[in-house]
Amino acid sequence: MHYTSAPYLTQPTNTGHLMLQVLLALIPGTFVMTWIFGYGILINIMLAIISALAIEACVLAIRKKPVLNTLKDNSAIVSAVLLALSIPPLAPWWIIVIGILFAMVVAKHLYGGLGFNIFNPAMTGYAVLMISFPLQMTLWPDLNRPLLSFNDSFSWQFFHQLPATVSLDAITSATPLDALNTAKRVNFSNIGAKDMTLINNYCWWILSSTWLIGGCWLTYTRILAWQLPISFLCSFTMLTGIYWLINPAVHASPLFSLLHGSVIMAAFFILTDPVTAPQMPKGKVISGILVAILVFVIRNWAGYPDGVAFAVLLMNLAVPVIDRYT
Repeated sequence: MHYTSAPYLTQPTNTGHLMLQVLLALIPGTFVMTWIFGYGILINIMLAIISALAIEACVLAIRKKPVLNTLKDNSAIVSAVLLALSIPPLAPWWIIVIGILFAMVVAKHLYGGLGFNIFNPAMTGYAVLMISFPLQMTLWPDLNRPLLSFNDSFSWQFFHQLPATVSLDAITSATPLDALNTAKRVNFSNIGAKDMTLINNYCWWILSSTWLIGGCWLTYTRILAWQLPISFLCSFTMLTGIYWLINPAVHASPLFSLLHGSVIMAAFFILTDPVTAPQMPKGKVISGILVAILVFVIRNWAGYPDGVAFAVLLMNLAVPVIDRYT
């Protein structure tokens, strides 16, 4: 059997072609994300792809594996794009390189390469960055201010330089989930008008809708199976709905929880990795439910506002047991 990398079906006839389909499904979300957050998103993607191909080529050469044929499967590019889309557009260049290094070397090739990795490469890289560099991983643009130009974004990410009239504090702000997490730790009524505006910013809703469109297309074309994303989204909606009904004045609504953060993107592009996800339909449903519970718990009682990456990695550990009994 020839395996593919995240996040798609397990019986392809052409891995490179399937990975291309996944990249095409990511285009709407990437376009909207660039429109919302600026050119830093494209810079992240370009740097991540170059780094992933270079690092994988070096590792393959060291392992005496065919370099060109392996790179043609496009799996490294997919992992690079998924990681790049998870990193703030104002993060410095070395954040991308370190994340890709861990994704390609530690999470992928240390376990034997494509098809043998235990953990999702993109989420491994993201988790390492989130734990090691929490400040740099929160540099999201303030959506209420003008975005940086391409030249200014490039200058900031590579040379740490901004125009004389611009300061970093003036162009950055908390994401909706960051603001909500802060609100829960203090007093919800103390959240400023700026954060409340950001919490209700419809740009995040539009972005999540584009991930949903891409994911539905992959499901319709049978590039991925429906059981895992549907069970995850339904379970997460039910949990957040019950929690919201308990105290609507404090807890986020199910719609807010679904459309802010990476839940929709993760459902279709992260959880469905055929190498690190369960293989049987029943196992996929169980995995989706358990990941939803983990994301719900991390979002509400842990220090990380999103929690998808950590939930996915924890579930990766349970996959052998799930496969064994399903």
